Amino acid sequence: MTQQGTFRKDLFFRLNVVRIHLPPLRERLEDIPFLLRHYCGELGSESSSSDPEFSEDSLRCLKSYGWPGNIRELRNFVENFIFERSAAENRNRASAASHSRTH
Repeated sequence: MTQQGTFRKDLFFRLNVVRIHLPPLRERLEDIPFLLRHYCGELGSESSSSDPEFSEDSLRCLKSYGWPGNIRELRNFVENFIFERSAAENRNRASAASHSRTH
C-alpha cells in the first residue's frame, strides 16, 4: 500500500513496530472449539442464556467450512446463533405460559 501511495509511509513506520503473523482461521481449525466457547461465554452472558454445547457433528461441520470472513465471521455466527436460540427459548416460554392459562 505504501508503494502504491495509498498509505502514508510515515504512518506505516509508526504502526509497524511489532509484526504478528496470524494465519487465517481455515488454517487453525483446532482453534474453533476454543473460540466458540469464548464467544458463547462473552455473547451469551449478554442474553443470560446458558452456554450451548456443540456436538461432534456440529464441530465437524464448522471445521469443514472455509471461513472467508475469518474470526469475525465466526463471531457473527455465534452472535446469530445465540440470538436465534434465545428467541426460540422465549417463544417456547410464551407458548408454555399460554398453554398453561388455557388448561
